[in-house]
Amino acid sequence: MDIVWKQGHLARFPSKDGGAGHLRFRWCGSEQAPALVCVHGFLDHGGSFEHLAAELSQHWRVVLLDRRGYGNSDWCASPYVIWDHVADLAALAQSLGGSPLALLGHSAGTYICAAFAASHPEQVSKLVMLECYPIRPRPETLAQGLKVWVDGQLQPPARREYASMSEALGRLAAVQPRIEASLRESWGRRGLEVLPNGRVAFRYDPRHRLREPQRPQRQHVCELLAGLQCPVLAVRGEESPIPDFPSELDSIPQLQKQVLPGAAHMPHLEQPEACLAMLQTFLAGA
Repeated sequence: MDIVWKQGHLARFPSKDGGAGHLRFRWCGSEQAPALVCVHGFLDHGGSFEHLAAELSQHWRVVLLDRRGYGNSDWCASPYVIWDHVADLAALAQSLGGSPLALLGHSAGTYICAAFAASHPEQVSKLVMLECYPIRPRPETLAQGLKVWVDGQLQPPARREYASMSEALGRLAAVQPRIEASLRESWGRRGLEVLPNGRVAFRYDPRHRLREPQRPQRQHVCELLAGLQCPVLAVRGEESPIPDFPSELDSIPQLQKQVLPGAAHMPHLEQPEACLAMLQTFLAGA
């Protein structure tokens, strides 16, 4: 099935080059259909969900967001903090208009989606959380973490470059061997760019590698999740590096849990057909 993609963008922040920073997204399906917004995780991009769009767009307006500093969205002049990603999602939801939307988040994207759904319950009908991770205390002191973060803002980490597209895709194959080769390549190529020096790099600001020195603590996350008013599906890969569903999820009032056999931390890419079936069943439910 051929998909017609339409482009969208929102001016949201000062960009690193001094101009207006744009948040970019693509969407497919009917503009009259309810929106399903997909929010990717750490060092990823919206194309992570592209292969699911053909089936999902039969009933949904499927929106693939590149978070600020990722994919085709601009890099931000200011530091990246999680609440800005939540505000970006709110702005995107406002731009889509219409009926309440559904949210699909992966890894770090799960908490962005959950924070928006809890703070704007009237705007979210359902929430899917793929591979949500537990909130762990930081091993370093606040002063130590703050020093690393501040120094990283003054002198950002070097961008990881590769000699060619094939070398970069080879690196991706080494770290994501569970993903079928053709799917991994199409996902990988969309997340790569050729630099002015002829080398190749993944499309993300390396400052995303700097961990915020102080993020919400477990008790605050539990309070947030307890405020979710929509049905929530939490999906965990059977072979995930996360040993079990995080206990924080038990705070959610309307929670369903499902384990996906044969999947690790990227269930939507590692077991796409089984993951799609889970999504369709949940999204179609009352």
